[in-house]
Amino acid sequence: KSKVKHKLKSRKYRPKIKTIPRHKYRRQENKIKQIKVADMMTKRVIVANETSTLYEAAQIFVDENISHLPIMRDNNLVGLISKTDVLKAAGVNSLSELDENKTRILSSIKISQMMKKPIYIYNTARLHKVKKLMKKFNINSLPVLNKEKRVVGIITKPDLMKTISKSFIGTHIETAIDEVLKILEESGSVTIDKLAKTFTVKPTLIEEWGEILEEHDLATVVYPTFGKPYLKIIKKGVR
Repeated sequence: KSKVKHKLKSRKYRPKIKTIPRHKYRRQENKIKQIKVADMMTKRVIVANETSTLYEAAQIFVDENISHLPIMRDNNLVGLISKTDVLKAAGVNSLSELDENKTRILSSIKISQMMKKPIYIYNTARLHKVKKLMKKFNINSLPVLNKEKRVVGIITKPDLMKTISKSFIGTHIETAIDEVLKILEESGSVTIDKLAKTFTVKPTLIEEWGEILEEHDLATVVYPTFGKPYLKIIKKGVR
């Protein structure tokens, strides 16, 4: 009897979704699959040299507010390093925790010792190829090369989020997407009501956005037996 009550309570709380007609959704889905990497990528690319140290990489991450660094040798892409790699090497959870001893450790390690073999994509590739590579190799970013194999950009999960949200949800969420992502990355999960209040939109809009992102392996909407539904980011391993 109590289980039935819990189920009814959960169903009662769940808001009705203003759904996108399926045929329109599929049309839009097929449309965004054809978007080229060149139209989604971040064109201002910050790079580092393989002979630089992890401490120098840490400084770039802080100064430029980025999480991934393509590593170069004679203008050729030879590796990729992430902020997570630097944090693990230093044994800290945040770069703000670096003290004199941790700084000394990072200064003694060359990027070439820690960088990973780069998995890249060409600027003429389509969105579905980006998703396929990120899912296959469990990564969050891809350096972008032109036909001469020169680095011309970088594409990340946030770039995908912006493209998808702009296509399906509209201008308001598109302009707020960076902040939404930051909140989810810091908290792991946030209730739909809290996000709705933060961005001054209806909970149904946040919920619909979450369900669309579920189809793209970016986030999920959770409906607990007790408590309010929440949006949870799907965290992937970082290369």
